[in-house]
Amino acid sequence: MNSLAPHPLLTEPHKARETLERRLKDDQLAARQRVRRLGETLIAMGLITRREAEKVARLQIKTNKPFGRIALEQRFVKPDDIQAAIGVQFGMLRALPGDGNQVPKIPEGLVVLRQPHADVAEQMRLIRTRLITSCNPADLKAISMIDFGTSTATLSLACNLAAAFAQLHRRVLIIDCNLRQPSLHHFFDMGRDRGLMEYLTGRARFDDVTVPSLVTRLDLLTAGHRAYNPQILLGSDSFDSLLKRARRDYDVVFLLSSGFGPVADGQFVWQKSDSALIVTHKHKTREPDLKQLSAVLYDLDTKILGAVLAR
Repeated sequence: MNSLAPHPLLTEPHKARETLERRLKDDQLAARQRVRRLGETLIAMGLITRREAEKVARLQIKTNKPFGRIALEQRFVKPDDIQAAIGVQFGMLRALPGDGNQVPKIPEGLVVLRQPHADVAEQMRLIRTRLITSCNPADLKAISMIDFGTSTATLSLACNLAAAFAQLHRRVLIIDCNLRQPSLHHFFDMGRDRGLMEYLTGRARFDDVTVPSLVTRLDLLTAGHRAYNPQILLGSDSFDSLLKRARRDYDVVFLLSSGFGPVADGQFVWQKSDSALIVTHKHKTREPDLKQLSAVLYDLDTKILGAVLAR
C-alpha cells in the first residue's frame, strides 16, 4: 500500500513560515482596509464625525478591537448605524463621483437602509415579498400609491418599497405625479428644476428628467416646477408616452399622486397605471371612503393589489 506523501510545507519549514507570515500580513491589510472603509462610510453618511472616527482609530490601536465595536462602546453610533454602513459597503448605495468611498447621507425616512433590522424595515420587506409572490409581474410595472389626502406615510412607504425592490436587483423608478403638492424632492433632499411638468410640456426629454438616487438601481422623477393645468398634462398623450418608456426601462414603477378626494388629478394617474396600492390610516380612514375608492378604481379598470395600514 502506497503511503501518503508529506505536504511540501512540512518538509520545508522556512517556506511554511514565510507563507504564514504573508497570509498574516494579507489578513491584517484586509482588516485595515475594511476598517478604513467603515469609518469613511460612517462619516459620509453623517453618522459619525471625523474627530470621533479618529478617536476610535486611536483606541483600536490600543485595544485591537474592531472599529464598529469601539464606536458602539463610545456611543458614537447605534447598532443600526453600523448595519446601514455595512450595507453601503456591499453596494446598496451609489458612490459619489470622484471617490468610491464616499456616499450621500441616507434620508431619515429610508428605514430599509438606515435601520435594516428595525420592525418597520422588516414590514417593508414583507410587503415587497407578498407583492412579488402573489402578483403578476405585469401588475407591478406601474403601481399607483393612493391615499386619502396628503400623507407622509404614503411617500415613505413608496420610497422604502422602491429601495427594497432595488435591493433585489430590480430596476425601480419613482415618479412624483402630484403636480400640485409634490413631495418626492423633499424626501431625498434634492432640487426639482426639471421633472414631470417639463417633460409633459415638451421642455425636457425622458433622460433629462430621470435621475439616479443614492440607492443603487433606484431612479427618481420629481414633479418639476408647479403646474397650473395638472389634469390636462396628466391626461395627455405625453404622459402615456412617459409611462410606456418607464415600463420598458424599469422592472417596477411607483406613481405618487394626489390623494382620493375632491381633486380629481389622481384619477388620471390611476387610470393609466397597472395597479393600485391603497394606504389607510388607523382611526382615520372611513369604510364608506374605502368603498367609494374601490368603486372608482373598478370603473377605471385599475387592479387593487391590497391595502396597507399606516399607523
